[in-house]
Amino acid sequence: MVLVIALVDDLMFLSRIQEVARRYAIPEVNSGIAMHQGVTTPQTPGLTIELLFLNNSSALLSACRERAPDLILADLSSPRLAAVDAIRNLYHEFPLMRISAVGFYAHMDVEKAQEAQAAGYDQVMTRGVFFRELPRLLGSLVKNEVRADQTFGCGGGSSQA
Repeated sequence: MVLVIALVDDLMFLSRIQEVARRYAIPEVNSGIAMHQGVTTPQTPGLTIELLFLNNSSALLSACRERAPDLILADLSSPRLAAVDAIRNLYHEFPLMRISAVGFYAHMDVEKAQEAQAAGYDQVMTRGVFFRELPRLLGSLVKNEVRADQTFGCGGGSSQA
C-alpha cells in the first residue's frame, strides 16, 4: 500500500492535489483537519493508494509515528504549517527514516526553498512546477509499488511495519 501525506492548509492547493490524485483512482475525500481515503486502482488490482491531508506539522509527526509514508508533499510558503521545520523535526526524531519529501513554494520565496533543501527535502519547486510534476510524482509511486510487488511476489501491495 502506498501512503502519500500532503501537508497543506490552502483549500485551492488541496483541491488541485485531489484533482490529480483522482487520475490515479484516489477518490475525493471529505474536508477536515485530517482526511484520508484508500482505494484499489483499476490499473493495478490489489494496489491501494492512501492519501492523507494534514494541516499542521504536529499531525505530520504523529502520522509518521504510526506509519512511514512513501511521499510527503508540503506547502513551504504557508507560515502556519512550518513545513521546513516539520521535515527537520521528522528527520531529527527518526534519523534513519528516509521518506521522499517534495516541497512547493511561491516563486518569490527563494530563501524558503534553500531552507527546505537544507532541512532535507528531496525536491523543492515553485508551485507552478509542482502542479505540472505532480502527475509524474504520483505515477512513479504507483509504478514503483507494482514493480516491487512483481519482484518480491507480494501480490497485494507491500506492507510496512
